[in-house]
Amino acid sequence: MLRILNPRHVRALAPVARRTFASQANPEDSKQRAAVAATVLAAGASLYWVSQPASCQKKTTVTTTTTTTVTTVVEEDIHPKKASPKNSGDPMQDLVMDANLARNEYPAAKLAIEKASLKAGKHCSHMAEYITPEMFDKYKNIKSGGLGEWTFARAINTGVMFPRAYMGIHAGDPESYDTFIDMYKPCVERYHTGFKWDKEHAHRTDLKVSSVTEDLTPAAKKLIVSSRIRVARNLAAPFIMNPNGTSESRIAVLDMVRKCAETFPPELEGTVYAHADLTPEEEKQLIDDHILFKGRDARQAACGYHTYWPDGRGVFCSKDKTFNMWINEGDHLRIMCLFQGSDIKGVLAKLEKGISAMETAISKVTNNPKPIAQHPILGCITCCPTNLGTGCRASVMMDVPHLMKKYGLHGIDELCAKNHCQARGSTGEFSEVTESARCDISNRYRLGYSEAELVSQMIRTANLLAELEEAETKASSKL
Repeated sequence: MLRILNPRHVRALAPVARRTFASQANPEDSKQRAAVAATVLAAGASLYWVSQPASCQKKTTVTTTTTTTVTTVVEEDIHPKKASPKNSGDPMQDLVMDANLARNEYPAAKLAIEKASLKAGKHCSHMAEYITPEMFDKYKNIKSGGLGEWTFARAINTGVMFPRAYMGIHAGDPESYDTFIDMYKPCVERYHTGFKWDKEHAHRTDLKVSSVTEDLTPAAKKLIVSSRIRVARNLAAPFIMNPNGTSESRIAVLDMVRKCAETFPPELEGTVYAHADLTPEEEKQLIDDHILFKGRDARQAACGYHTYWPDGRGVFCSKDKTFNMWINEGDHLRIMCLFQGSDIKGVLAKLEKGISAMETAISKVTNNPKPIAQHPILGCITCCPTNLGTGCRASVMMDVPHLMKKYGLHGIDELCAKNHCQARGSTGEFSEVTESARCDISNRYRLGYSEAELVSQMIRTANLLAELEEAETKASSKL
């Protein structure tokens, strides 16, 4: 289906539109579509190819006025629509819906088990904690109203399929958060401790190094192997967020990043690698450099992250490998900066330059002064509500063998929680600790604090762990 959009939004998608038209199977239809694209673009409007629910493609005729902002498109069914991606039943990659949710029915049995777990003082996802049959009935036949056309069943599928999930919900477009506010608001406030969904607590951005109030101690610097900060970003309309996106919408994001990367200053220059086009040598190198993402995770698959794999997926890697981006891993962009050693403030400074360069480039390419999906209270919009606001995760990899022996990863995580931080295994979320007793320390929350405040919290926690590790080392040496 062709969506005709305001000219200022996506004039840069013209090549994508032309390429999409020209690639259709029917040669005559291809010519007609290319002619339509040229006519509409000449009229000053912008095109974007998106999936259509009905199993059909369209014969399209265009009527344009003398102005550049009004274009009428009339479509008639003529060809079968390209099929959805074949679902092989692989839960690590395919979208698998809970049987009840697939029928748009309340999953009473599974949610009853989760609520019983909560009453027993055990784990329960935030979604399962707050959902009721009445809430489900209120929203089950409503769509978000955004380009993602998100439904309540899709929103809660991950939490129903995976009771161990923290949040248990995902969003398919920015509008989801307000459309299904009865679900998202309590979950967001529950996860992001201290945050309230009101104007007084609206998100604020501060990436300035000068705003960081803490410094790493010498003891902490000795234990830190590497320092990393990443932020999650989604592009504003007409780009569709990935949980309900298509092959074409993901490719449009990848093409956008390619154009933006060409404008980067020398210190950020690098290469965009598409997963679908990687040579074996490139793939091995990116894996060895810990830059490539795999796209195989059952929880993420349950919300639609991995559909149409590997279309539109890719990574950007700077020449010095310190500034990188994941493209369409989950959110449209994961912008990250990684240094070996403990220079976390240097990481933040370079990340700020990278984010600025990327957002400036997107604005120029799309002619949109506000190219990032934003909410007036929640800040940067992300697919998973845990990343709302800053979308920022500041972390250091630390060697703490004595603490690991005494407390284990769970115990260290409890120590970190006192400073609003968390501990993970050496390979990220849900991973275990390796034999080196190396763990990843990062801020726990993303919303309710600025980026500089989150970095300060992480530094404070790293200093605490270093102090405790030093004490345990001295105690063991006396034995």
